[in-house]
This record gives sequence, structure tokens and C-alpha cells, in this order.
Amino acid sequence: MRKTLARFLTVALMLSLAACGGETETSEELSIGDTITTDILEFTLNRAEFADRLKYAQFVSGQTPDQEYLLPIDEPQTNTPYTFEADEGYKLLSYSYSLNYTGKEEIEVETAMGISAVYDDGYTFEISTDAYLWSDYISIDGTTILYPLDPPGEGRGYMKVPSEVESNTAAPLKITVSIPNGDGSTIDAVYIIR
Repeated sequence: MRKTLARFLTVALMLSLAACGGETETSEELSIGDTITTDILEFTLNRAEFADRLKYAQFVSGQTPDQEYLLPIDEPQTNTPYTFEADEGYKLLSYSYSLNYTGKEEIEVETAMGISAVYDDGYTFEISTDAYLWSDYISIDGTTILYPLDPPGEGRGYMKVPSEVESNTAAPLKITVSIPNGDGSTIDAVYIIR
């Protein structure tokens, strides 16, 4: 009886959201490498790892962007005025995703893709910096314009998290995303990191 009632309430909630113009669909839990498909995008979370520092690069208009930007590196950078380095007691939770735009009209999307990290079923960490890269262009901390028949691109970013998030491997860690449909609604999904 309880299961039937729970199912009825779930269906009623979904119908009421649809009737009120609900704008979010929720997909199942995913693993790194799984793809979420909307009516205009194919999104795949390719990587999530902890780092002490990430590659920084300066960009000049007309130059090919550094394809290692925001990827983990071992050695500190000394030839740049700015770095991505974790403070004592913290780590950088670095991620990368691939994005293939299948729509037929130019659109503008958030480079952050609604990404956040959820640790131990409740502690949420938002993005510190994000970027979207093609072979000849980069968009940083904001929005990205996608054009019909664009080649796939790669999004990258990181969250600053306490070191405990890395060391306490018994606690669950998830990456949540919110991928747009062409009508402005979204598909929300959860990638299980551990």
C-alpha cells in the first residue's frame, strides 16, 4: 500500500510540475564517461580529479589557446602573474567535459553547465573558474555561443574544496550538472565520483 501511495504521489507531483510549466527533468545517476543527451546537446563528463595546481595561461586575441589550460600540473608556474593553486588545507577538484551541439540555430549557454560538487550527501561546492575551449578559441567564466555544425568542444573548471573531501574516501562525492534543452528547460543529472 505504501509503495502504491508513494508512486501515486510521485506521478501527481510530476504532473503538477508539468502543468505549472516545470522546467527540469531529472535523469538517473551516471558514471564518468556517460553521456547525457538533450534535444540540442550531448554532454559527457570525462574527468574529475583532485589537484594542488592547475595550468594557467594568458590569452591574446588571434592566438591559438593553450590546450592545457586548467589541467592539473605538478610543478608551480613562475612565469605568470596569476596561478590556480590550492591554499593550505584545500584541494582543487578539477573536471573536464565534452560538449557536442546538435541544434540548428545559434544559442548561448552557460559555460558552467550548472556544475557543482556534492560531498557527503549535503556539502555543496560551486565552481571557482570555468572555461570552454575549441581548437582556436576559448570562452572563460561566463557564456559560450554555440553555432550549428560546430565541432565538439571541451569545458573545464574547478571547485576549491577542503582537503577532507579528497582524504575521506568513505564519504560519497558527486558532480551535479544541468544541461539545457532547446526550449529552455533542463535535464539535471548526477555523476557518481565515488
